[in-house]
Amino acid sequence: MLVLVLVLVLEKTECIIIRLRARLRFFIALRADTTRRERIINTLDTDAVLEIRIHLEDRRIYQFIQNDPVLARTILDAIHPNHLFSTSQLLIGSEHMLTAFQPQLIIRVDLITELEPNWLSASLALDTREITVEEFELRCHPSLDVQLLPNREIVVFSVWEMINGERIYLQTRMTGLEEKKLPVEVGLLIKKVMTSGGMLARGREVDYIVLNPARLLRFTSYVGLQELPVNAWPMKQNNALTEDILHEALSIDRGNNA
Repeated sequence: MLVLVLVLVLEKTECIIIRLRARLRFFIALRADTTRRERIINTLDTDAVLEIRIHLEDRRIYQFIQNDPVLARTILDAIHPNHLFSTSQLLIGSEHMLTAFQPQLIIRVDLITELEPNWLSASLALDTREITVEEFELRCHPSLDVQLLPNREIVVFSVWEMINGERIYLQTRMTGLEEKKLPVEVGLLIKKVMTSGGMLARGREVDYIVLNPARLLRFTSYVGLQELPVNAWPMKQNNALTEDILHEALSIDRGNNA
């Protein structure tokens, strides 16, 4: 009888020890995960006045921050979106390191700041902003005529497909196109966009994005150009094939954004 009691006590003690070990492992793992989360949170500087993200062709992103408002303003004023990628080099450094980029090989640059850039001024594109795939599909109607706003601005939708396969969907409000443009003028407008040193837009998840036309694979404007440029091939799209490709592209983009 005594032996049976001892066996039961030992079995119960062993079960308690097993549970204690399991609970200890759980708390150790929980503490390690908490420490990892704290380390990640601590690397996100919420006091940054200016954050710059450099997107490369292989989809790697380099992040740089500046907490000093004076230095952040100096950096922001030194950025010229229309010439950002036409310079010979892009240098970013601190007291411990210096990073040099080949500007012509950068896909895009994101700017995150509450400062108002001095280079925001009235231009042909009063408001170009990045939109989601769903917004693009809902608002863009290529079969319709030019979409006019009450103040005579024109709404133009476009897709920028970069060399790494990334697609950026844009909505632009334009002015100065109330009068019908000559084909040569439309051609010059497109050439100006595609050969510029950078194309500025308001970002969807960041404040501003600057796209690099040199890394542009395809630019498609769906409405608003009015006349074909003189050097454009006068051909109709294969609607069935085009719609299939468009829907496939939208499906891929939805997956990438999920």
